[in-house]
Amino acid sequence: MSTGHFQPVHPHGCGEHDIPYDDPRCDGSALNGLGQGITEFALVESNYFHNSDVGPNFTSVRNAVVRNNIFGPYDRHGTSFWQETDNPRLGSSDNRIEHNLFIGFNRRHVLQNTRYSDRNRIRNNILLGYRRSGNTVEANPETVLVEIDPETVHSSSFSGNVYIGGRFSDFTPAAGELRLKKFDPAWFAAFPADGMGSAAGYRPDKTAPFADSDQLLATTPMDMDMEGRPRRNPVNPGPWEYGGRLEATVTPQGNSSKQQKSGSSR
Repeated sequence: MSTGHFQPVHPHGCGEHDIPYDDPRCDGSALNGLGQGITEFALVESNYFHNSDVGPNFTSVRNAVVRNNIFGPYDRHGTSFWQETDNPRLGSSDNRIEHNLFIGFNRRHVLQNTRYSDRNRIRNNILLGYRRSGNTVEANPETVLVEIDPETVHSSSFSGNVYIGGRFSDFTPAAGELRLKKFDPAWFAAFPADGMGSAAGYRPDKTAPFADSDQLLATTPMDMDMEGRPRRNPVNPGPWEYGGRLEATVTPQGNSSKQQKSGSSR
C-alpha cells in the first residue's frame, strides 16, 4: 500500500512538441504506439491518497482501472476525471472505478467527471462528505459528492455506490444505490476526524448500514489488504472486505464442502 499522488501524462506534452491535440500521435491508442497526450491501460490500486491540497487529477486517463483506493480528504477539491482541451478523445473516459472510498470535508467535489470524461463505470464505491468540530464528526450536507458536466458527459454509469451526507451537481444516484444523510464515525474501525489516520482505520464496522450491501464484481475479487483478502457475495462497498455471506467453501481439491454458513463472517 502506498501514499502519494497519481501523475498522468498531460495533453500539454503534445503542444510542447508541436503536435496538434487532434492528431493521432496525441489522442490515438497506445495499442498502436500512439497517444502521447494520454495515459492508457493504467492500474491504480490499493493506494491511500490524502494529506494534500487537491485530489488526484486523472487528466486524459483512458481504459484504466482504479480500484481499492482511499482518496481524501483534501484541503480544496477531491478526485477529478477531466482533461485540458476540447478534444473529446482526450477526455478521461472508459475507465473502471470500483471499490474506492472518496472522502471530502468542504463544499467542493469529492468525485468529478467533466470535459468529455465519459463512459466511466463507477461501481461499489463509498462517497462520504463530513465535517468536524474538534473531535466531533457528522455528515456535511454541503459537500458535492458527485459532479457531472451535463454538456459533455452523458454515458458514465453508476451502480452499487453508497452516498453519505453531501449533495450532487447535475447528478442523480441510480436506482438501488444507498443514500445516507447521517453519518456515524463508528461505522468505521477508527475514523480519523482530522483525515490523518491509517488506511486500516477506514475498515467498515459490522454495524455500518452499508455492510454487505453490494453484489460481488468479478473484476474486483480482492480487497486492498496487502495479503489479498478475497471478497464474498454480498460484499462491502469501498476498499475493505470483511467477509460477507459464505454459501459454500471450496476445498483445495476443488470440491464444495457440505457445510454452509449463512450470515456475516467478520
